[in-house]
Amino acid sequence: MAGPSQERPAPGAFGEPTARWNETSAAALEMVSAHARLQATDAFLAAAVQAADPTARFLLHSLCRLFLLKQLSQHTGDLLAEEHLTVHHVRALPMAIDTVIAELAPHMMILVEAFDLPAEVLSAIPIANGAYVDQCLDDATTDRPQTHL
Repeated sequence: MAGPSQERPAPGAFGEPTARWNETSAAALEMVSAHARLQATDAFLAAAVQAADPTARFLLHSLCRLFLLKQLSQHTGDLLAEEHLTVHHVRALPMAIDTVIAELAPHMMILVEAFDLPAEVLSAIPIANGAYVDQCLDDATTDRPQTHL
């Protein structure tokens, strides 16, 4: 039997290191993630301010807005519970995201070219491959029953 000086430390903040890590790691990792999101937002906005071309400025602001709306959508439950958002805000969020995507859609080729993604990366993404679109169109016509009048 262990004496008082040999007792095992209580788990928790003042106990063993593994227990302390387990209790705090989720919050610490979320703080790191939040900091990275803030840095990304700052980079988007700084690039937008420096853009001489109005279309580039619009696209950078729109991409930043989409990024932030997507980030916000992951935390709506917490924000609603803490009354930082209303039910109306949460319900309007998908439409706000769709609106930004619709504004960006006509500029997709410009954005793809601006990001200068290697062809290998794009070819690995089914929807970015022209053959995928052709196959979807073919599937849509062959899956539909033909009606003749």
